[in-house]
Amino acid sequence: MKKKKKPGLFPFSAEFRKQGSITYNSQPVDLWISRKTGELGFSIRDKAVQDPDLYTDILSYLQSANHDS
Repeated sequence: MKKKKKPGLFPFSAEFRKQGSITYNSQPVDLWISRKTGELGFSIRDKAVQDPDLYTDILSYLQSANHDS
């Protein structure tokens, strides 16, 4: 018997898979990637980041961290 997922448990649709997490401004941020489109999404405390400025800031943070390593 398949377990049903609780509604609202994941901040993104089923096509997205959690790929890891980082700490941004002292908050845990989960990284999500779409299996279909490759789209990247972020969530903070199980809520999708929908503010475009915050999304861009997190993306810039990831890119700068990648250059530092």
